[in-house]
Amino acid sequence: MNIHTAQLKAADIGGSRNALLKVAPEMNRLQQLSEANRTEVLAFLQLRPVHTVVMTSFIQDNGIDNADNRGIFTDTAASRERSKESP
Repeated sequence: MNIHTAQLKAADIGGSRNALLKVAPEMNRLQQLSEANRTEVLAFLQLRPVHTVVMTSFIQDNGIDNADNRGIFTDTAASRERSKESP
């Protein structure tokens, strides 16, 4: 669900000045979400409702942990750490 964008010096990537590199999250830090995370997940998805309407509908209709969702919802350790730092 998270892709971090890091800005690197042109010399680091051999490209143009102010080039951007997308870095994927570490897959070994993923955690499967459960119904205990429902309130937090829906609050997060509500930040961008146009982009997350389908995921929100799956959760509202089926719950988080349900085979009808055609997959599992996961979270990264990095996003959990950031949410603990937020006021």
